[in-house]
Amino acid sequence: MARVTVARLGLAAGAALALTLAGAAQAQTPTAPPAPAPTPAGPPKPQLTVAQRMQLESIGEVVSLPGGRFVFEQLPPYRERIGYGIDDARAGARVMVLDPGAKAPRPLFRPDPKRGYEIIGVAPSGGRLVVRITAMEGTPTAAVVDVATGRLTPLQYAPYGDFEDAGVTWLSDDTLAYSVAPADRDPVIVARLRPAAADTLRREWSAAFEGKRTTADVLRSRPAAEPATPKPGQLVVADARTGRGSVASEGLLLNLRAAPSRSFVAGMRRGGLPANSTSEFRPVVGQRDLMVAGVSGPQAGKSWLPCADCDVLPETVIWDAAQDQLYFYARKPGQGWEHGSYYRYTPGTAAAEPIDAQGQNLAGWIYFYTPGSGEEKKAYAPIPLAGGIAVPIEVEAPVHDVAAIVAAGPYAPPAPVKIRWVLLKPGAAPRTISGDLKTMSPMPIAFTPKALYVVADGKVWRLSPDADPVNLTPGAAMVIAAQPLRHGGTPPLLAPSQHGGDVAGSPDKAGLALVQRMTGMTREYGYLDLDGGAFTSLGVVPMEERVVAASGGPAVVIRGDGDGVALSRLEGGAKQPPFLRLNTFLSGVGWPKSQQIRYKLDGHDLQACVTTDPAAKDLSKRPIVVYLYPLVRGGCSMGAPGGPSFTTALGVPEVYSPEFLAGLGYTVVFPAAPAELVSTHDEALAGFSKLIDVAVDEAGKEGLGDASRVGLFGISQGGFSVLKTLTESGRYKAAVAGWSASDYASDFASFGPVRGILKTIWSDGRRMWYPNNALAAHSVPWEDPDWYVRSSSYFNSAKITTPLLMVQSDLDANFPMNQFDELFTALYIQHKDVDYVRYWGEGHGLTSPANIEDFAARVKAFFAEKLGPGDR
Repeated sequence: MARVTVARLGLAAGAALALTLAGAAQAQTPTAPPAPAPTPAGPPKPQLTVAQRMQLESIGEVVSLPGGRFVFEQLPPYRERIGYGIDDARAGARVMVLDPGAKAPRPLFRPDPKRGYEIIGVAPSGGRLVVRITAMEGTPTAAVVDVATGRLTPLQYAPYGDFEDAGVTWLSDDTLAYSVAPADRDPVIVARLRPAAADTLRREWSAAFEGKRTTADVLRSRPAAEPATPKPGQLVVADARTGRGSVASEGLLLNLRAAPSRSFVAGMRRGGLPANSTSEFRPVVGQRDLMVAGVSGPQAGKSWLPCADCDVLPETVIWDAAQDQLYFYARKPGQGWEHGSYYRYTPGTAAAEPIDAQGQNLAGWIYFYTPGSGEEKKAYAPIPLAGGIAVPIEVEAPVHDVAAIVAAGPYAPPAPVKIRWVLLKPGAAPRTISGDLKTMSPMPIAFTPKALYVVADGKVWRLSPDADPVNLTPGAAMVIAAQPLRHGGTPPLLAPSQHGGDVAGSPDKAGLALVQRMTGMTREYGYLDLDGGAFTSLGVVPMEERVVAASGGPAVVIRGDGDGVALSRLEGGAKQPPFLRLNTFLSGVGWPKSQQIRYKLDGHDLQACVTTDPAAKDLSKRPIVVYLYPLVRGGCSMGAPGGPSFTTALGVPEVYSPEFLAGLGYTVVFPAAPAELVSTHDEALAGFSKLIDVAVDEAGKEGLGDASRVGLFGISQGGFSVLKTLTESGRYKAAVAGWSASDYASDFASFGPVRGILKTIWSDGRRMWYPNNALAAHSVPWEDPDWYVRSSSYFNSAKITTPLLMVQSDLDANFPMNQFDELFTALYIQHKDVDYVRYWGEGHGLTSPANIEDFAARVKAFFAEKLGPGDR
């Protein structure tokens, strides 16, 4: 049984917003590389055009299989993808396999050019894959692919559409379990909304007109005392050899985890709204019940709610391999996350048993947000250890250091932070097992039933209940080399993984962890023997390259830069020649340059990333465009200095990014907007203009732009940040806001296109997500309507004096189009200077090449008119 590592690299154009915007929040690597030696100046290269962006290719999943074989998704040039009716993120994708010793990859199977393919699961041995298949018509399907033969076996039931959430968990090499939606409900994807908007509604309306059936859509509400009905859906267990399956449990289960015995599957059953008062607003967001279903043996067909009156954090659900027990973190109705507890559950028993922490602060890494406090944390899974669980607690650090550690992911914490790993057992006193170690990662690189392994002080340590911490790397500074895999809380293990999901199993050689050590401009990857501490080098690569797949043998490294994308093997102590190159035309393209500036506001040390055209003769005369997004810490973290973002090199046709705006000839300032400075209990995003102005003024002082000609640009949460800023200040000459909200009260209660067209299981009510984003709503509209009036740009539209370009799409499931319809109506009546562009058949962002090109042209023309041309 071989451990499989999966890395997701490809993104839909709309989803690329998340990667671009999150980039500024990511912490820098612990050791900044020295500046490269200056090169002789030559004639400036042309900027990347929108037409060239449409020719970018990209890489999706990269999967490492036993014996040195790799499988990955290769997406064709963006303009050649078929998007209508197909999940655009994988439209036209080919599943490629690189055999041991081969110089070039080959297709694993012959793809249908009118279908899209996505790897969504890997068998424990790596001998089979599950792929999702989308087509021009009909709902998505799925098939099992035999890696040895390339044969596709369709699954009888298609998995639920939200695969990142639902997942596929393997019970053996021949058996898998996954969630399915009811036959009359469709997955929530824009690709399905497009044909549904035209074909489904036409059929429904025609049938009603002919007197065959009504189009009535009935929603119901019941008193809180009535138990919430589980959302429809089923857990299916299928034979990977035949594709045939059977229903194992009712209720839609997501975030699946298979028990080590493979007799049970745990997952989240979406519940209804909480019965407790709406005054405790945070629990309104996605209450989830944990369910355990029997899938084989005498308990097959039975299911249990381990904690019937609990709200469970999915990221913390984990199985104990030694005892076949389940651990999780949950809170009771009316509690905040900081008052929750860890629980232990044995399948088949009546209820889970709370673990008494005896006063220990268990909320050290539990995500929760308190309006106005800046308190924001993230959950990591507990680690089963010696009949109990090990958890990281009592993080002694300011919130910005905590956020940096969370954002840093695989890297050592950038500042000294004290974390205590504590062993909790029912009926026993908590025991600290981490000694006096500092600068510790909150996620281990590996664990066994008797020990866990962490990076602290740049070394790898073994922590166990019966011994002091043991330094396994006394002579080498090392950090974790892999991001957590798809299921939240799953550590980047190469040692035996004891919980289910699509990454179950063990490596070719058990007891190894993939680690790296960095020296100057290079990083060395290798495997660390967790028993003896021996380090076996895979090879040394430049800092801009990273491993994306490894399973104990050769690894795959990827490089994305100004020369395109290259994938190479890393084995035998060295990197082999690339086996795949994409987007090589990028070598003839000029790239904006990014640099950090630092400044202060109200006693806070802040920073911004400034992106400019290196060919500009006098930056001080360039107009400034401020790129807005809330809850980011600022700084430049994407791409090498003077090079493209990793996203662009991978093939995402970014026209929402600072890089794109800088390519138009503007100085782009991406300022810090930490939670403690933009969210208050009294008003959402109050004072955002102060954060912008101090960053712009600093850029002007340093000669990087003209601080008298400033425009704003924001997408998604950045969009409502732009709109709120415009109600505070008239300093700005132009603003672009896209795919966002303006009236938070109406947005709170809007169903949007998903409910209106598909009548999907996703939403029998509004998402009600405000407590988890930058708005930080503390109550519902009917309890504090004044907060919604003060915070919404719609109710404050009279204060907007800046010329505005608004952009929205009809199928945006995040922000319904009525949000910008309302604001445009208000601005139109007041004779404000505003253009409102609505794209039809698009979701949260753009995916159609014609619309991407149109949006880019409109942004360029709008800023040129209002700010003055930014071209050289």
